[in-house]
Amino acid sequence: MKIITEAGRGLYGLVNFVCLILFVVASCAESVADDSEHKRIYVLPQDIAQRLREHNSPGQRGGCTESNIFIHGYRVLDPLHRQMWFLGAPDYLCETNSFVSVIVDSSGNWTAGENSEEDWRGSRNLDGIPVLFKHVRKFGFFLTTEWQVEGPGNRMYFSSDGKVWTSLQLPAPIQKSSENICCDAPTIRNLCIVESGDVYVSYEKSQEFDASLWRAPIDDAFPQTVIWSPASGLPDDAECDKVWPQDFIPSSLREKTNKGALFDVGIDWAVLIPGPTK
Repeated sequence: MKIITEAGRGLYGLVNFVCLILFVVASCAESVADDSEHKRIYVLPQDIAQRLREHNSPGQRGGCTESNIFIHGYRVLDPLHRQMWFLGAPDYLCETNSFVSVIVDSSGNWTAGENSEEDWRGSRNLDGIPVLFKHVRKFGFFLTTEWQVEGPGNRMYFSSDGKVWTSLQLPAPIQKSSENICCDAPTIRNLCIVESGDVYVSYEKSQEFDASLWRAPIDDAFPQTVIWSPASGLPDDAECDKVWPQDFIPSSLREKTNKGALFDVGIDWAVLIPGPTK
């Protein structure tokens, strides 16, 4: 009788182990799946989808849906194929001038980033459209954006881990005229990092502004305090990114289903944003 009992316990334990494996596989399948046209589909978690549409009420914002959310671009972060994605939120008459950064790994785990400060709506999304992105493992993530609604403008963010982003004060551009400029803004051309501990930003020459190059130390006061000074040139070991590097890949809506909106991103994978679509 004792032998039968131990065998039964062993069988019971095996059944529990198999159930656990099936549960894990089923859970992973909820966030990563395969289809005939892609090697894998990433399913956006509901909490991130809700955050993208939280300032989008039908009465105020024109009733935008998940089909108006899109991915500005992505970048592979490391050999483990973690990726940084920027998800645009339709928060201004179905246009997007804010976005959420997320890090996704090969298992479909999502880590959402947020602004260290809330805006006037209580949102912690990042402002503008992402333009320049630099990841230096020694320091963290550097990002510049352009605000494109009601006049252009630039913003710059830093995050040590991709989870919390701090807004950095940008250097003042050099104006060609002393007259006030109402509706123009300089264009940031390059974002460069030197591993010895400096960040460089350059502005393009335009009708309104002179070309200029600025340097700020990445020191103990950074990122709470950023002190810019004019620079005559870039060091030889500066690593730069120009506007819209090639590995920023814009998304395109592939189809709308009863599960949500499916976006092609890259060659062999897609993102499903759950929820109603129009």
